[in-house]
Amino acid sequence: MLVLNALARPLERSGESLLEVVAEGLQITAWVILWVPIGLLVYDRWYYSRDRKIYERILEMEIEVVARA
Repeated sequence: MLVLNALARPLERSGESLLEVVAEGLQITAWVILWVPIGLLVYDRWYYSRDRKIYERILEMEIEVVARA
């Protein structure tokens, strides 16, 4: 992310429309790349925690096997 933003800064200040568009694209790409680790740290922890609790409840369940004729 830092590299892409560092590349985008000089392009932003160039005054040329095409280079400014490229700079915006680089910054958007940097944020998209950063989104995956943020998602893992913030949102996926809830899902893993929820799944772990469900599996623990399943382990504690009493199972009864009944033969049918």
